[in-house]
Amino acid sequence: MRRRLSVALLASTCLLGLGGEAQAQSKGDEAIKVCESQRAPFVQMRARNREIIGGRVVTGALVGALGGALVGNAATQGQSSDTRRTATIAGALLGGIAGGVDQYLAAKREITQDARELSRLIDTDARGTASRIESMITSINATGDCRQRQIAVWEQRLVATRTEYVRREAARAEALAAAPDDKTRRAVQGANKREAQTDGRVLAQMKTEEALIKAAINDDKALFNDVLQYFENDILAIAEAQARVEGTSTASIRGPAETYVAEVIPPAILASNSGVGSSSSAFGSSSSAFGSPASQPILASTPSAPPLPAAPPVYLQAATQLRATPAPQGAVLASLPLGAAVQNLGATEEAPAWIKVEHGGKIGYVLAARIGVAPPAGAKRPPTATAKAAPPLPPVWQAQVRRPNVKAANGQQAALMAQRDAYAQADAMTLSALGRLEMAVRQGNQVAGPP
Repeated sequence: MRRRLSVALLASTCLLGLGGEAQAQSKGDEAIKVCESQRAPFVQMRARNREIIGGRVVTGALVGALGGALVGNAATQGQSSDTRRTATIAGALLGGIAGGVDQYLAAKREITQDARELSRLIDTDARGTASRIESMITSINATGDCRQRQIAVWEQRLVATRTEYVRREAARAEALAAAPDDKTRRAVQGANKREAQTDGRVLAQMKTEEALIKAAINDDKALFNDVLQYFENDILAIAEAQARVEGTSTASIRGPAETYVAEVIPPAILASNSGVGSSSSAFGSSSSAFGSPASQPILASTPSAPPLPAAPPVYLQAATQLRATPAPQGAVLASLPLGAAVQNLGATEEAPAWIKVEHGGKIGYVLAARIGVAPPAGAKRPPTATAKAAPPLPPVWQAQVRRPNVKAANGQQAALMAQRDAYAQADAMTLSALGRLEMAVRQGNQVAGPP
């Protein structure tokens, strides 16, 4: 039996390792594509932006950039090469914007020569830009939600894989302890060593998949920044056009939006990062990697994410064990007393009799039959609040965005503020996903000792 298990596991591991770097790249692409539909608006926007290179506005920008670069280079003759290079680049950027603005204004003046109407048209364009950016924020959030679901599935597989690994280690120890003589002991030691090496390769593959998810998160951030950079240049050009028409400066057009900063507060789990590493998991199934067929796709459709912790908490109607997996044999994370308050994280599709909960910073599973909405009779009730209860804290993996209380007075300000909000939301989404991934790793690392 042990030999058949070893052969089957070795075959599974060998199949997982086929393909080398090409397969790793393919899996990396698959990890990104898990959230393909949510990323689609940004992908389409990036492609459209690149096509604009042949358009009328960019033609003017190229001419202006060439002129600006020549002026910047000429003005720094005799200075160091670094100074001349910097001046040439700065001149190209300013000249490019100026050339683009000239073409933009020329197009608008074909519609009207009236300065007031021209100003209104430009403001309308700016508000349209703000609206497009706000729709991009919606896509950023949708992508972030998708990554959270992807990681939630990965976490279930991680915990199941590590739990199975612990069981295998215990079985090897038992076999060694049961050896009746030295000859049998040496044979068991050899078999245990080979099986442990095979299991180690499975765990190493699981760690690679953690890196693939992290790479997908960073790819999302790079995509968002690429598109938002285009909007930044667009907003600057529109503000410059407005300033020319009204005979003022871009600073006065932008007003308080010039100093508008949306603050991103990192997740608590990243702020207390202890450098925890992972050596397990896969992101397409919630079952152990040791028990899944090698031909099963790594990425399957992801179920809905568990909801965020709800307020008020629910209560245990009997003393119970907080387990790492939704099963009676799951590793015990904590012993919870009668009446203990826990946060309900939602039901588990694969094990509907169990509920995922959070208690004391640990996330695990308890039987649904042992949860109630009120403390049970005989349990010590929490003190009655005399003041308004504080709002529930966000999950430790969720980043927060604080926005100043500033209202836009014109389209340029609305666009600039929306663009800075979008940058902040992209940062928050990235940090939240990385924080959730770290939480998953810590959950896996809590699986220790025999089940």
